[in-house]
Amino acid sequence: MAAGPSVDVAGWQQVGDQALISFAGRFGRVEPRRTPTGLVTGLLAELEVKACWQLA
Repeated sequence: MAAGPSVDVAGWQQVGDQALISFAGRFGRVEPRRTPTGLVTGLLAELEVKACWQLA
């Protein structure tokens, strides 16, 4: 019986949150900050097809 890979989802979520926080300070307001945050979150999501209209 083969063991499957172990993924620490909470750990990766924390790493992702820290990455988003690291560039959040580059934006003066919250509105422009949401666009790259949403894009990164969409790219990392488990979507079958990642078209721009889906990520928007």
